[in-house]
Amino acid sequence: MATEMERNLRAALEAGDSIRLIKLCDEVGSNIELEVGGFDQQTFPYKELRRMPLVHHVACKPVSSSCLELLIDKLPGYLDFKNNWFQTPVHLAALYQDESWMELVKEKGGSNCLEIVDGSGPTVAHFAAMNRESNSCLKWLVKELGSDCLTVQDKQFYTAVHLAAQHQGIESLEWIKRQIGTDCFRLKGGLCDRTAFHFAAEKSNNSNLKWLVNEAGSDCLTVSDEFGDTAVHLAAMWQPVDSLQFIFDQIGVEMFRLKNNKGKTPADVVKSRQCYTDRSAKRQWISSTQPQLEASRPPAGSSASTAASAGALPAQHHRRF
Repeated sequence: MATEMERNLRAALEAGDSIRLIKLCDEVGSNIELEVGGFDQQTFPYKELRRMPLVHHVACKPVSSSCLELLIDKLPGYLDFKNNWFQTPVHLAALYQDESWMELVKEKGGSNCLEIVDGSGPTVAHFAAMNRESNSCLKWLVKELGSDCLTVQDKQFYTAVHLAAQHQGIESLEWIKRQIGTDCFRLKGGLCDRTAFHFAAEKSNNSNLKWLVNEAGSDCLTVSDEFGDTAVHLAAMWQPVDSLQFIFDQIGVEMFRLKNNKGKTPADVVKSRQCYTDRSAKRQWISSTQPQLEASRPPAGSSASTAASAGALPAQHHRRF
């Protein structure tokens, strides 16, 4: 059963009550483990309720960095202490906070703490690239460590570039382009051997995918990963129906001919349980689009001019982005 101190700490952490938390941290005698809720289940370990040491919880929550500073001074040696998922408070601060927290951990723990890797190899820069609230930690780390940290692979071959394409926005991609150019978006990585295009296609909106196509060309939409899946297959799984229209505007009927290693096309994905978002709208779009494409195909033996005319897109499919 939780003690009164543990209950009070949990309440302050979940409420983001910095004033109360500072008072409690000043009273606490050790880096006690707590079960605290309010976590985004989109981030590893995908649990709303997590049990971790106090210093780790403080690094995750929307509270004043003074709380972390107090604990570091009171309980030295815990900046590089790892939780059950091999994450340090530095990793978590990069994931949830802004650059002022990075400045604090460098001041208290030195530059070495910025290069600690967790159990599966992600660096602090990898975590900063997954920060959905701000890219200021990632920018700060590049200033401190150099732009090479953007393309360092962890043990699963992910880079900060791949992760930023999935978790951050266009502003981050534009900034990465200014640091190391556009070739980095074509580099393959991750367990499935994917490019930044694949990762952007797994994002819930298609803003990054559109930006990447504009910068690097539509041919990257058809690059296959280890399982034969393209960014088109992944957009069919994860993105709204307007992504299919956008992709169609880029590569036309080719999007229906792309097959993964199991012989599945993006249309097959939409019709399967692998389609996780906007399922009804995407199925309706597929149903209304494919017959028109069939009807637009020229008959056998048609001349080139007839074929070109027959292959013109129906008015409703002209580019609208």
